[in-house]
Amino acid sequence: MLKKMDVPTWWPNADREDPAVHQVDTDKARRGRRRHASNTLVDVGEGSSGRVLRHVLELTASARTTLELLGRPSTKLLVGHRGLGGAENLRDYELGKALDGAIRRWQQQVRAGGVDLPARVHAQALRHSAQAHHGRARNNTQATHERDYQLQDEDVRAASRGAVELGLAQALAFARQTVAMRLVENVDAADEVSAELMAKEAGIDMEVARRIVAGRLRTPVASCADFLNSDHSTARTPCAVSFLLCFACRNAVATGRDLPRIAYLHQALESLRSAVKPAVWAADWATHHARIGGFLTPYTTTDARPQLLAAVADSERELIHAMLERRLDP
Repeated sequence: MLKKMDVPTWWPNADREDPAVHQVDTDKARRGRRRHASNTLVDVGEGSSGRVLRHVLELTASARTTLELLGRPSTKLLVGHRGLGGAENLRDYELGKALDGAIRRWQQQVRAGGVDLPARVHAQALRHSAQAHHGRARNNTQATHERDYQLQDEDVRAASRGAVELGLAQALAFARQTVAMRLVENVDAADEVSAELMAKEAGIDMEVARRIVAGRLRTPVASCADFLNSDHSTARTPCAVSFLLCFACRNAVATGRDLPRIAYLHQALESLRSAVKPAVWAADWATHHARIGGFLTPYTTTDARPQLLAAVADSERELIHAMLERRLDP
């Protein structure tokens, strides 16, 4: 089957405010008879027939330019053709492999001319290269363009590595600077000696220190020395923020017995990172993750983390997950 569609004779400038109107004429060869049709297509935005035609014209412009340079100018948009003629040459079209066939023949021609090509060139690879090269979404969303094309392209990743590393380093530095929670590590007993050590190391009064070592002021991540004067809530009112912000509060005091839960929280956030969209991670979780990592680094090593994680009870794991699901928020 031979189909040709005339390229519209009127093509609007991109900055026109009125809708683009395209008049197209179509010739069809069917059972030896030629039929002619004329259609008016209006570009009124994405999804409209006029917008589709606009994209088709852009995609096929280079073919018409090539024909003109070869001395065979044409105003036709070629949709399909018989190749060398005869039913035996329509197999690619019957199987939906016309593009693959064209690429295969092109490879044979250029290799015969001495051009060094990769072992296998196919439509998907060419599309990926074209989209990464043009640097914008083409027939897909911006999110798909960034995730499936730009982030998978080695040149784009290499070019952006410096900016990404700088951004991560700045985020980590900021998070570490805002870590306010203190650790008094060697306090495990609920006795007067431990209370005195807690009061001295944390700079709190003795009565509060006694309550902390006795476990009466514990939160999911540490202990709170002053619930009514949080760094993140109105003074003299109960704290009303997520327990994740304990790491950025001067009233939060952790002991050695809190480190396993904190290590498990950090691991849970690591798992969450791969389960949410990058934008969600950056907006809701990245700073908390960096701040918790900044708190753990001076007090634990990577080799020691498995031992800490093994010490977390099931009830404590459930508590951490409830916190991350915001079921413990005020």
